Amino acid sequence: MTTAHRDNDSGQDFPRVPIEAPVEALLAQAEHELTYRRSEFVAARTEARIQRRRARRDRRHALRKRAAHVAGATLPTAFALTGTVVFAAAAVLLLVGNFDAAKDLLALAVAAWGGATAFRRPPQA
Repeated sequence: MTTAHRDNDSGQDFPRVPIEAPVEALLAQAEHELTYRRSEFVAARTEARIQRRRARRDRRHALRKRAAHVAGATLPTAFALTGTVVFAAAAVLLLVGNFDAAKDLLALAVAAWGGATAFRRPPQA
């Protein structure tokens, strides 16, 4: 048997595949190859899952780092402003004569200023 002729060539012979092996041997070989391919697939799927977890961990780490940086930069300022506003409100209450509420607000202002001091970052050298 030969291939189809093209452009006046004589064509090539098809290679003959001898079927000498019994069908059971061919089936066993196919099952072995299927098992091998399945193990490769499982390994590839496991590697993909590991890479997804690593990427997710890296994204979360970057977000946490960014959030810590933003919080570290804004918390002292927020606490200081809160303490100042509460202190001003306490001063108004003192002028009006509401000493009990003014005392509570002064304690809150001191706590806010303490929080601002606690969250303040040391100067960078």
